[in-house]
Amino acid sequence: MNRLELDTRNRFGSKIWRGMAAASLAALLLAGCGDSGAERQKEAAEIAKGIEDYLALIEVPSQPIRIRHDKVTVTPTVEGKSFDVAITGIRYGTEQQAQATFGEIDYRLTPDGADQYQVSDLRMPGEFALNGPDGKPEANVKFQTTAFTATWSKPLQNFLKFDWQAKDIAVTSAADPKETFTIATASITGDGKENGKGLLDQVSTITLSSLAGTDPMDGTTVKLDKLLGTVTVAQLDFPAYRKMMAKINEFAAKYEPMAEAGASVPPPAITDEDRKALADLVRGFPKLMAAYGYDFSGEGLTVTDANGAVTVQLARGGMALGFKGINTDQAQANFSINHDGLVVNDPTFQDPIAKAVLPKKGNLSLLATDIPVPSLVEGLAQALPEMTSADPQVAQGGQFMMMGALMSALSKSTLKLTIEPSGIETEKAKLSADGALKLALETPQKAVGVVNFALLGLDDLIALAQGMANESPEAQQAIGMLSMLQALSQRETGADGKPVDKYKVDLTETGKVLVNGKPLDGIAP
Repeated sequence: MNRLELDTRNRFGSKIWRGMAAASLAALLLAGCGDSGAERQKEAAEIAKGIEDYLALIEVPSQPIRIRHDKVTVTPTVEGKSFDVAITGIRYGTEQQAQATFGEIDYRLTPDGADQYQVSDLRMPGEFALNGPDGKPEANVKFQTTAFTATWSKPLQNFLKFDWQAKDIAVTSAADPKETFTIATASITGDGKENGKGLLDQVSTITLSSLAGTDPMDGTTVKLDKLLGTVTVAQLDFPAYRKMMAKINEFAAKYEPMAEAGASVPPPAITDEDRKALADLVRGFPKLMAAYGYDFSGEGLTVTDANGAVTVQLARGGMALGFKGINTDQAQANFSINHDGLVVNDPTFQDPIAKAVLPKKGNLSLLATDIPVPSLVEGLAQALPEMTSADPQVAQGGQFMMMGALMSALSKSTLKLTIEPSGIETEKAKLSADGALKLALETPQKAVGVVNFALLGLDDLIALAQGMANESPEAQQAIGMLSMLQALSQRETGADGKPVDKYKVDLTETGKVLVNGKPLDGIAP
């Protein structure tokens, strides 16, 4: 997990949004309160230290290529109780060479009561260059911040509210100005509240409008009218999260491979004490929050070729993933994906069979319950000391130990999967599904339960395939599959008077798979 956390941060840092997001965050860091004179200077020093501590989480000091800064300066204002903050030398890259130089960020910090601070008067560069590892320019980034406000909670050590608005965002290739990615407007907002005992409930929202980019290699242009995303967290213990990330960074710095004279030197062996400490960190992850989820959707996707002809259109699409009860042995997870209005004008999809089965519209919704998160994490934690051993055989044994512990935790659980009403719709047919399954590792299918399917338009698909059988190999193959579906079906009449072919798929405890009560192995070719 340590490696994954650090690698993910580095990959994200290499993108345009990492520079912008880190700059926005850095411009909001705050701490302290005070009165005047010497107390105000003391307060300014405390604020600077708070900013430095927060930046250490973002910058990941153990990594050679990362976000960096030179200095944090906090100055009491002449009038009032505010403080002017300046963070200089913000850049991304190695200690010797920057791949992106963002420059300076300034803002004003004003105490608001005993535990909150208001952030205003944000000033940040509206343009910066991105360089390759060789130092040569690769792209230029421009944007204009139109509004920014934020509220910081001292007890939570995190933002309660924030609102950043920008427009005219453009990323232009240095090698080819035609290779440009643009966003007309962008906003990132957060709305949170303290949930008692230092815990945070918060919903963050990102909204982008009029996205467009062109590939200079083939002239393909992709446009998206709107992208909307929400990230929700419940009962987040942010102070504990900060402490955990600081400890992870400490371990990373201690055991990161060092480069000397162009050669990679293996890191020192992890001590027994540190292996146990890492295991305790893993045990602490489920305790950090009760729920987490995200939901992203897009509208108005259009893809055109170099001649301006539309090849793909999508009215809307989205994906969501959420977890609840993370800190319990009965957690649940939901996943959904959907799309509507898909049109593909590519020559490949002009074949009548391909057009008939292209899913114009669809959705899939899954709900897993009774997930034993702490038990699964405990299995990983118990195996971690062996997995991190310098002895390859002991480390391999730790991996087997982990797998055994995870399987044991799952086998003792009552994990269930519900297929909530889902389906796809094509030009000729419509398929819907629902069902419920229960984990059963002792069975061949690893699950028992029932999944129900209902298919409208089977006769139309068969007629189309039969009409093209003499000229299309794909149609000949489709006839065999459609004929099997026809044989398995239990046909009924729908409310509209049209035939509906239904299929009850039963995964039994004996390992048999039944379709409408008949063994599948006795029907399928």
